[in-house]
Amino acid sequence: YSTKFESVIYYGVPIGWFVGLLIGYIRYKSEKWKFKSIVK
Repeated sequence: YSTKFESVIYYGVPIGWFVGLLIGYIRYKSEKWKFKSIVK
């Protein structure tokens, strides 16, 4: 029974998911911005 491992799973998974979502959102915004600058 290792509580450290459980806490890593419990906190690591949502944080990893949130960071992935944030990176995806930033990429999406920057791609839209690039597209707009190309159109102009």
